[in-house]
Amino acid sequence: MSTSLRLYGHSQPQVIYTDNVSDKSFLESSFPSLLLGVTPVDPYNNLPLFSIPQDVHIVECKISLEIQNAVLSLVHALAQSPKEQIAVGFDCEWNVSLRKGESPGKTAIIQLAFNDVINICYVSQFTQNGSLPNFLSAFLSNDSVLKVGRNVTSDLQRLEKETGSKHKFTGAVELAKIAKSRRMVHNAKPGLSELCAVVLGQYLSKNPSIQISEEWENPDLTDQQLQYAAKDAWAALQIYQKLSAIPAAGDVPTDAPPGFSVSIWQDDKACLIAHGEIAPFDRTIPASQVRGCNVTPTRTVVRVTEVLVSGAILTLHQGCALGDLGSPPFDIVCSYSLLETRYISEMHDPVSTTGSNNIQTQGSLMDVHHTTQGDITSASSHSDENAIADVDSEALVEIADAPLPSSEPTSLDAPEVDPHSEKRCEEVMEQFASAELPQYLHSRVLKDIWHLMDMVRVPRAHGLQTAFARALRDAILIPDKDDRQKLSHHLACIGLSWDYMLHHNPKWLWKRCKRVIPPPNELMSLVKEVYSTYGPLKDAKTGVPLFNDVAWEATKNVLKVIQQGLVSDPPGVPLYYAYGTDKDGLTLYRCARGTNSTEGGVHRPIQALMPKSGASPRHAHMALLDFTLKHNLQVGTYNRTGQYFSAHFDIWTINHLQSLIEKARLICGKPVSSHYSLLKVQTRFSINHNDDLWSLLFNLKTSD
Repeated sequence: MSTSLRLYGHSQPQVIYTDNVSDKSFLESSFPSLLLGVTPVDPYNNLPLFSIPQDVHIVECKISLEIQNAVLSLVHALAQSPKEQIAVGFDCEWNVSLRKGESPGKTAIIQLAFNDVINICYVSQFTQNGSLPNFLSAFLSNDSVLKVGRNVTSDLQRLEKETGSKHKFTGAVELAKIAKSRRMVHNAKPGLSELCAVVLGQYLSKNPSIQISEEWENPDLTDQQLQYAAKDAWAALQIYQKLSAIPAAGDVPTDAPPGFSVSIWQDDKACLIAHGEIAPFDRTIPASQVRGCNVTPTRTVVRVTEVLVSGAILTLHQGCALGDLGSPPFDIVCSYSLLETRYISEMHDPVSTTGSNNIQTQGSLMDVHHTTQGDITSASSHSDENAIADVDSEALVEIADAPLPSSEPTSLDAPEVDPHSEKRCEEVMEQFASAELPQYLHSRVLKDIWHLMDMVRVPRAHGLQTAFARALRDAILIPDKDDRQKLSHHLACIGLSWDYMLHHNPKWLWKRCKRVIPPPNELMSLVKEVYSTYGPLKDAKTGVPLFNDVAWEATKNVLKVIQQGLVSDPPGVPLYYAYGTDKDGLTLYRCARGTNSTEGGVHRPIQALMPKSGASPRHAHMALLDFTLKHNLQVGTYNRTGQYFSAHFDIWTINHLQSLIEKARLICGKPVSSHYSLLKVQTRFSINHNDDLWSLLFNLKTSD
């Protein structure tokens, strides 16, 4: 699409709406224009801020003697260590210039964190001369001193190269690799800030203006620089100590007893597909089978207790999909080579508490379960889900803009509060209590607002469903002040009011009034207020709260999306355009926000083009091409002119007619009258592809 837009001279997209924000990276890589002026939001800034305890001392070592004393204290600790090994939080900083063509400076400081001391060693005076003191080189070459951190290997290699050391600087321990071996992260790519969030459950701020600076070689660092440098080393040490307490996943012994916890890999070991335990099985029985699969010395029987990838193919079971075996628990045969020891950890999971993915903290943090509408019916809840079903997809949007009967209550009338739901509300809101977001463009890939509203499912028959839907709509979509004032004046002149139309015919308003979605900070406050007000309230008849446990979990996902700036309108991008006026002279608007035009204008009509069964790929492809042509002609004409397309859809005939008209213009030596525009010609004449120019000219002259 990006190539086609450039090919035909169209501009690249300024913003894209999607019902699945996990497509964000793909869309941004496909359309670089979506990255212009964007400053992403740190996904972990809602967590408690990482800080250095008051009893931990930050010591500046500016001269050689001070650095030597710091190193000697670590060597002394190594000598007293019963393991003959110590771990030191390690990091380096150097000057970075943003000017084109300038290389980064040499290492300016080295941070060493151990016990209750963080040493900030000023080494610029040495690296600039291409050498380090012997005692510091010996320390860096000692592999009994583990230098733990992120990208420590490259930092040591950098120092080794800068100083021309004859000895290799060793002892590097990469935290990301350890976290991966503990199944804390998917790969070894996460940075220190992400590791701090995943392992410690705390937010390590990485201020770019401090990190990327030309002031690290200054003889005196600022307090902000000292705190930044010290936190990096201290965080590295704390992460290492936490990870060290978790056993690494390992091979499953062939004599593992029943009940031994295991994880199951896909055949290519690309991802984990299930969790379970070794099942009781009598190996003394010859030619034993489970589900038609032989149990051999290289295989064992696993009782699956949790399915991670339901579509995973089980090669040993005739290519059966894991999800086809029913709900866990069930037994399958697995090769020992695809099993690993599973340890149940209690690591912090920042994504599961606030993110769009529901990642269970029990077990591996790689066990990702996307929260979907289909999961709601199977999840546990505080209320009786058998008595009251959830709403259908997009129902909240339809309910919010539907006219209300005169008997519909417009106030809450002091309904009763459910204590359990109220407690869950407090827990959720507490997680976002300190979420402050700066005012800049966060993303040009945005969550479709109508799908966002339906992320929280509420009981269909609840008496407050309509009031909640409308309150949520009005919290997210704020009417333009000028448009509202103009419409209010017009309605007052005919004996009506804004509130009356909002109650009885809101769709009339939205055709004539632009709406905006406020910045993340303001939007977060408004949506939290709606959730807090309505969520714990009971239905007057059933006593069921509007939000059950599942709904409160979904609110975390909604608030996280808002916090990441994936909902608010991007500044400077026009989302409305006028296409005409009504009989009263009021401007009519069309809105480009969201995916509703795609859902209702494309997805559903396409279904009608397909047979119920037996459609070949060629049939489907041709049907899509036919639909695309008709859709573009109809929508394009209406968007440009405000009138419906009334001609035929044979684009080849249209092009042929246009070509004949141009030939006629050249032969006649004068422009063809506007009376014979392309649209009129194609509707007044029936011309096939064999008609020649003279037939067209005769028809033109005759009708003239």
